[in-house]
Amino acid sequence: MYTVIFIPPAEDGLIPPNAVKFRKQAIEYLNAFRKDLDTFIMVPDEKTLAKAKTASAKMVDGLPPVLFKVVKEAPTPEGYDRNK
Repeated sequence: MYTVIFIPPAEDGLIPPNAVKFRKQAIEYLNAFRKDLDTFIMVPDEKTLAKAKTASAKMVDGLPPVLFKVVKEAPTPEGYDRNK
């Protein structure tokens, strides 16, 4: 079902209608998730937030670098707003 999102455009450059539909749903979900996450992050006080940042930084330091691929110019999906 979710494979449709990853179907590349046809030779004429058009994205299949099913792929467009699921991409839009994925973008709506992502925007809603980011909004919820921002709300969750705003709840704790500064001391709790600083403690959480320190703990998360320690957790990330122990993970393999392959999980953090750097992409310099990643395309932004149509309809996705990084500021939401």
